[in-house]
Amino acid sequence: MTKRVDQITTTTSTGRWAGVTAADGTDLAVLSLGSGPGLVVVHGSMQSAVSQLDLAVLLSAQHTVHLMERRGRGRSGPYPMGACTQTEVGDVASVLAATGAHSAMGVSSGALLVGRAALSDPALERAVLFEPPLIVDGSIPLDFITRFDHELSQGEPAAAMVTAMLGAQMGPLFLRAVPRFALEGMCRRQLAKDAAIADAPGRVRLIDLVQALRQDFRIVTDEAGRLEEFGAVDPDSTRTLVLAGTKTRPYLRRAVDALGDVIPAVQVAQLPGTNHGATQNRDQWGKPEVVASAVLSFLAD
Repeated sequence: MTKRVDQITTTTSTGRWAGVTAADGTDLAVLSLGSGPGLVVVHGSMQSAVSQLDLAVLLSAQHTVHLMERRGRGRSGPYPMGACTQTEVGDVASVLAATGAHSAMGVSSGALLVGRAALSDPALERAVLFEPPLIVDGSIPLDFITRFDHELSQGEPAAAMVTAMLGAQMGPLFLRAVPRFALEGMCRRQLAKDAAIADAPGRVRLIDLVQALRQDFRIVTDEAGRLEEFGAVDPDSTRTLVLAGTKTRPYLRRAVDALGDVIPAVQVAQLPGTNHGATQNRDQWGKPEVVASAVLSFLAD
């Protein structure tokens, strides 16, 4: 049974944290701010609910923005054994139902979840997909995921971070010229620095984000090669906007272009001067103003 977000509420300077119960009984945390029609934001990999906080503030003048904390992070509960894409699509449905929102925006792997929700949830009337990592015709090889899983299982999270970054083409381009041993050392220091910080309620630990990459890669693997299925989005019930930065990776650009050809009546927009980190907070090199302008225009149309 879905729990209403006003049943367990903690008010902070940035908004109201509340709990939503997923279909399997897991607690999901949601940070809400603003007023107006509801918009659920579903973050991507190596992110948490507050990763899009600056964007949410910009959107909050016209919308009540609900920043969903996906499982395995901060205030939300864990992933169950055998978690799959549908597990988290169900979580998005639970948050939509609890908040009464009829719009959702997904970022990266979160965009794949919102895209799937657009196929199955009649409550979702507007869907914004920001650079979903949908693999089209083998646009990038996914064999690195096997190495990532092995390194994580062997207790080598720094090595796993580097494998994920290189395989999924994350981070600044110049890092690809840095020797692997140097990248692993950098990641090891980041993990140690984060581990030294005292735990506090709701703190999202770096190691948790690395562990959660397993689920993000499972989603990418589940969805690979399933482009044509998104042609079943009903434009009479769900309108869709697909966004990409002009400086993003080629495989992400390819996914956006392909979805633009497949989803009926879809809108596709390019965000000038931005890359895959555009939705993130300014202190993480995001450009939330550019993203907010496109999202607000779509939601107002």
